[in-house]
Amino acid sequence: MDSDSSISNSGCNSPSSIEESAQRLKKKVIELYQGPWNQLNARLVGPQNLRRYLRARSYDIDKAAVMLHESLVWREDVRPESISAREIEVHLKRGANFFLGYDKRKRPIMISKVHLDIDEHLELKTKVVLYQIERCIRMMRKTKVSNLTWLVDLKHFPAHLMSPSHTQLAISIVKLLSSHYPERLGTMIAINAPAIFNVFWKVISRFVDRNTAQKIIILKSKDISRLRSFIDDEVIETEYGGLNDYVYDHEENMKTLLEEEKVWMKKVTRYRNEAVSVDQLLETRNPVKMRHKKKQ
Repeated sequence: MDSDSSISNSGCNSPSSIEESAQRLKKKVIELYQGPWNQLNARLVGPQNLRRYLRARSYDIDKAAVMLHESLVWREDVRPESISAREIEVHLKRGANFFLGYDKRKRPIMISKVHLDIDEHLELKTKVVLYQIERCIRMMRKTKVSNLTWLVDLKHFPAHLMSPSHTQLAISIVKLLSSHYPERLGTMIAINAPAIFNVFWKVISRFVDRNTAQKIIILKSKDISRLRSFIDDEVIETEYGGLNDYVYDHEENMKTLLEEEKVWMKKVTRYRNEAVSVDQLLETRNPVKMRHKKKQ
């Protein structure tokens, strides 16, 4: 490995080495990215994101630069932060995906109930996942954490999800998360896993990197009580042995989402319209801090 593009194992954990590498990574990304810089995309070259991408590529600066550049281009094309709840409402109505609360480490929990996910529209499924992740990232700021917990209920795992198209979708989502949301997954807990899921998992797991695989916990129905190791009883729904008697109410959920969205979309528009110079980006201390004004 080129000594100019990586940090030696002996020094990669020292704050000064990480800071130096983050600055070198930032410079490389600025050289690679041809698009205009603004308050929105400049967030990707902020200190925390730079460190995430460095860790994702084992502190190889050249590889991290390519990865981060690809994320910048992808986000400009897809604009996941601008996905509206209205775009995925047909899916949300089923109550298959929603925000559950926070785990014991104060990480936001997004829950997916596979047996309610009967939509065959594969592009919509991807958009739902992106929407949930982007929302959780915004929620992370409230509890000052940097990753999320994903709870997946595999009860009545439908056979159609093992079709080639759905298998490919699952693989593409895994790759998408690895490529554009490095270090965002804290823990994924799959519960009520039936025997048939093992076949599906054998196919998917080949595309999951080692670090991500270590964050995935698969629990059979008899082991569901282990959820308490990660999530408080007050947050765990009663159907999983907890004390939370929450019943999904689509109208109430949409009202909450749209109220949040109204505030967030205003910020997105403002951030996207505020240009940032290369000189600002190259400052050692991150000059681009998103201004989160308190709601009046």
